Amino acid sequence: VNAKDNDDMTPVAIAAAQGHVDVVRELAAAGADKTVESVFGTALKIAQDKVQDEAKLRELEELLRFEWQEVPGWTELHVAASENRAEAVPGLLEARCHVDATTRDGLSAFALAVRVGHAEAAQALLTAGALPLVLFRSNPLAALLRPEERTVQFRRFGTASFRVSCPPGRCAYYE
Repeated sequence: VNAKDNDDMTPVAIAAAQGHVDVVRELAAAGADKTVESVFGTALKIAQDKVQDEAKLRELEELLRFEWQEVPGWTELHVAASENRAEAVPGLLEARCHVDATTRDGLSAFALAVRVGHAEAAQALLTAGALPLVLFRSNPLAALLRPEERTVQFRRFGTASFRVSCPPGRCAYYE
């Protein structure tokens, strides 16, 4: 029920993208995990991006809504990154949040900030010591590493690009 296809999509995400409320309901009853991330986001995010019919979208939002605490591995740093709350990063680290903690799918708070285009949160996490590692193979995101400038420029397809500064010796790029 939670297996991903070649496009990194679960059955519930595919059904949500197509606005099939009844199929989403059946998959949820069968144990589909609504918190699973694809390169396009969760099933809820995909439905919000794709479904035009307001009534169907409201039903899907009700079926697919979840709290961040339900996502295995999410920390309060992930929440701050997803909401672009850069000012929260130092306090969370003082409260012993691990700067490079990852979700079940291997998503760090830094990678999440980059994925959703939150430059301020990404910069705050890098400044706090986060490893600037983002997996690009299955992610619609491109990066241009500029080691001489100690910066990484990120461009997400369909959105504006942004650049963050890497502390000395911390820039890394993986394809």
